[in-house]
Amino acid sequence: TNEWTQSALHYLRWFLRSRAYGGFPFIVEEARLWAYHKGLEAPKDERHWGTVTRIAIADKIIMATGKFAAAKSSHNSPKRLYRRAS
Repeated sequence: TNEWTQSALHYLRWFLRSRAYGGFPFIVEEARLWAYHKGLEAPKDERHWGTVTRIAIADKIIMATGKFAAAKSSHNSPKRLYRRAS
């Protein structure tokens, strides 16, 4: 994985330890916006977050809840909800 992906995974882990997360299901958009607010530089293409999400699932950092929520960044289209895996 590249340097940006590793940084994004670091911020995702930080998000999961933060009060912003609070143990509730979240969509990646929420973690992404939080990470940018905390200083993560946005990737050239937001689709890079798909790679971050796949790695986080494979590494058992997050897991899907089986439910969905609307994402403001994509005209309220339904996005998968996740929670901390451990």
